Amino acid sequence: MDSRIPFLLGKGWVHSRDLIYLYGATREANSNDEYESVVVRWDNGEWGLWQVATRLCSVFTGEPHGERVVFCVGIDGYVEVSDEHGVHVETIDPSPTGPDRLKHITFAKPIGNHVLAVGMSRMVYSRAMESSEWLRIDDGARVASGSAEIAGFKSIDGDGLGRYIAVGFYGDLWLYDERRWRRLTSPTNAKLECVRWVSESRAYIAGGGGILLRGQPDALEIVEQSSTKQTFWSMEWYDDHLYLATRDGSLWRLHDDDIVPVQLSSERAVTTGWLHANDGVLLSVGEHDLLVFDGHAWRSIDQPPLGADWPFEW
Repeated sequence: MDSRIPFLLGKGWVHSRDLIYLYGATREANSNDEYESVVVRWDNGEWGLWQVATRLCSVFTGEPHGERVVFCVGIDGYVEVSDEHGVHVETIDPSPTGPDRLKHITFAKPIGNHVLAVGMSRMVYSRAMESSEWLRIDDGARVASGSAEIAGFKSIDGDGLGRYIAVGFYGDLWLYDERRWRRLTSPTNAKLECVRWVSESRAYIAGGGGILLRGQPDALEIVEQSSTKQTFWSMEWYDDHLYLATRDGSLWRLHDDDIVPVQLSSERAVTTGWLHANDGVLLSVGEHDLLVFDGHAWRSIDQPPLGADWPFEW
């Protein structure tokens, strides 16, 4: 990576195999703890950059009316939504109990026809794709105001039928069903970083110390793998296999009752940490590396050059 382009990449999103969005921060902004981010777009080899005035936790796309919409979600509840009409700003919850720079949104993603955002104090918000209104849906799960309890959700996924699983600190597992949350019995107290609901009856959850859970939401079991104790920060379901990413440069695939390493590059060590699959490809994002797997081979995508458009047209 060119040292004159000091990006530290975060999460990415595959809109199509030729159109990928990511977010990151400059080294300077990161070292100065500044609340700004850079959105990066790779469009079939052409790069574009866009600055956002907050620290992002998620970037993703949707197609509520058959047209591409890009969502940039900040940890403080600031959201930039970009579509064919331009860019507009939304605030998830401007009330005193809403997210802010101390009580973060940690993760957001589209699930079915809605966008879900979760965060500290077990906050959960939902926004219909066709709407611009964010609604709280965390009754029963959210930590009461003034409580000394330290809790928060790190990830959420759903079955596409209105049920969600949210996971977080100290093995926290919650199921949203029939418009209410209930805590599930957890077989671990490890921090849970990611969840993937791959079918109506099967979910996977992973996190600290190499913990991996699978099964129906009410009957999760630990996969007793012995390959790594590194934290799994992300997982993705691709080509009928579960892939898991750490931040130590390793990627793993679940095979029967164990996990096996995935060879990303034979030439050099690469950074890892985030996965997303769509349109027949699997994306791996590390602080300095972008790799795409088409089911046969991994391909590295170079970092944006100095001549990249800034800002780009969405």
